Amino acid sequence: MLFPETSSGVVVLTNSMALNDNADCIGELLAPELLGLNESNENEYIRLAQKSAQNAVILYNNMLADLELSRRKDHLPSLPPHYYVGTYINKTGTFPIEIDRLTDETGRAGGNDVRLQVSFQGRASQSYTFEHHAGDIFSWAMPFNAQIRRSRFIETNGLHYLIWFVVDSIVHKITSLVWVMDPEDPDGETFNKLEE
Repeated sequence: MLFPETSSGVVVLTNSMALNDNADCIGELLAPELLGLNESNENEYIRLAQKSAQNAVILYNNMLADLELSRRKDHLPSLPPHYYVGTYINKTGTFPIEIDRLTDETGRAGGNDVRLQVSFQGRASQSYTFEHHAGDIFSWAMPFNAQIRRSRFIETNGLHYLIWFVVDSIVHKITSLVWVMDPEDPDGETFNKLEE
C-alpha cells in the first residue's frame, strides 16, 4: 500500500503459503499505525484471521469430498495408460504439461499396475500423482497439508484438479487435454499433444 500524501507505504513479504491472505491483513493492520490514526483493531484482525484460516481448510476439504463423490471408477479410461503419456502444450507454446508413468523411489516405472503422473511445465517439483476420476478424466488433487508442503496456492474449485483427455476414437489416440487452470475460465484451456 502506498500513501503518496505522507511519502510512505507498507509492503508485507512472506516466504510461505498461508491459510488466508495474511499479508493483506498485516498490511491493513500496520497502515493505521503508520499514518498515526490509532484505529487499529488488533484483536479483531486476529479473530478474523483465525476464522479465515479455519474456513480455508473447511472449504478445501469440502472440495476434496465433492471430488470423491463425483468419482466414477466404473467409467474406465478409453485407452491403456501408455496412450496418455506424452507432452501437451498450450496454444501459445509457453506451458508444457508432461504425462508420464509414475516411477518408484529407484526411478523405475511401476510393473503391471501402471500409474501416471502429471508434471506442470516439465518440472519435477511440480509433479503430481494422477488418480483416475471417470472415463478419460484424471485428478491430481491431494490433501490440504500436502498442498501446503508443496507450496501450492490453494484452489477450492475442484475443476482445477481435474484434467480431461480428448480421445480420437477413430485412430485410438489422445489428441489433447483440457485443464481449468483459471477458475474464471470454466471451459479450461486446451493443450495439444505433441507428436513423438
